Amino acid sequence: MECIAALHHNKSKTNYHIHLIFSERKLLDEPVEKIATRNMFYDENGKHVRTKKEILDEAGQLRKGCKIIPKGEVYERTLFTIKDSRFKSDRFLDEVKRSYTDLINIYVKDDKQKLRVFDRNGVYLPTKKIGKNNPKAE
Repeated sequence: MECIAALHHNKSKTNYHIHLIFSERKLLDEPVEKIATRNMFYDENGKHVRTKKEILDEAGQLRKGCKIIPKGEVYERTLFTIKDSRFKSDRFLDEVKRSYTDLINIYVKDDKQKLRVFDRNGVYLPTKKIGKNNPKAE
């Protein structure tokens, strides 16, 4: 699984935290391609239509935004697997948070500056940052 971690802090360096970005899908070794067995027609919205007449204007010309994929061409390419539901589980997220926290703490010399995973059952409440000019700030 592809994963990127970024360590952040505020100006006074009192709020160290990690941003984790990971993919719920794996990149396939080879893309799965679907080949058109006949000409395929798509309207302005990219919706597949059955006949060429449906994408022509009154003058018999192809309407702007419509397209034709000729027989034998690739009309769909799948590069990734389906989403893995395991990555949405709280158990997985907790495990990854702890793993990356431990990894980063290897490089932190001062014990007072070591990172900790937020304890949801603790006495402290989580804080939520509301950015500038946020319409939902109220």
